[in-house]
Amino acid sequence: MRLRENLREKVRNGQLTERGMARATGVSQPHLHNILKGIRALPPELADQLLTVGGFNLKSLMEGGAPDTAGTGTANGVFELPPDEAMEPKFRAGDIIHYRTDLPARVELTAKAAYLVQFENRIVARYLRMGGQRLYLVSEASLRDPIRWDYVSLAGRNILEIVRGRIVWICRKVDAPETGAIEETGRDDRRPGGEG
Repeated sequence: MRLRENLREKVRNGQLTERGMARATGVSQPHLHNILKGIRALPPELADQLLTVGGFNLKSLMEGGAPDTAGTGTANGVFELPPDEAMEPKFRAGDIIHYRTDLPARVELTAKAAYLVQFENRIVARYLRMGGQRLYLVSEASLRDPIRWDYVSLAGRNILEIVRGRIVWICRKVDAPETGAIEETGRDDRRPGGEG
C-alpha cells in the first residue's frame, strides 16, 4: 500500500509517469494504472521493479509503519530476519520482511501464510496451526513431520502475546557475482600445468 501511495504521489508531482513506469517494468500502462489504483494486485516481482524505478528503498519505505503492539490498528512492520536454518531456503538470514500487525492478521490464521512469532525469547518466522489449547509452530524443515512441530500453550495466554504479525512480503538481497573468476581471454594458459 505504501509503495502504491508513494508512486501515485510521484505521478501527481510530475516526477514519474505511469507510461514511463510501465515501459521500465514491461507491463501495459492500463494494467499499471489499475495496480496503482488498487484495483489489481501488485505482484512481488513487479513491486521489486517499481521500488527501483521509483528510487525507493524497501526498509525506509516501510519504517513509517511501526508495529501495533496492542493489535487494534492497521499498522505494518518491517523486520530483518536473523539466521534460522529451520526456515531455509524460503526465509534466509538478512531477509527484510514486511508484516501486517492488524488484529485480523494476527488472530485469523491461514495455513499457507507465514507469521512472525515470539518463541523462546526470540522472534522467528513460522507457519502456524491451532490444536486445542496449543499453537503449533511449523518450520520449513518440519512441514511434513508434525511430530517435530514446536508448540506454545495458549492456556491462560492471549494469542497476541505470541503472534506479532502475518508476513506479506519478503525482500532479499541478490548475491553479488563472485570475484576472482577466471575470464576466457583467448590467450594461452600460462598457469602451471597449462598449455603454452
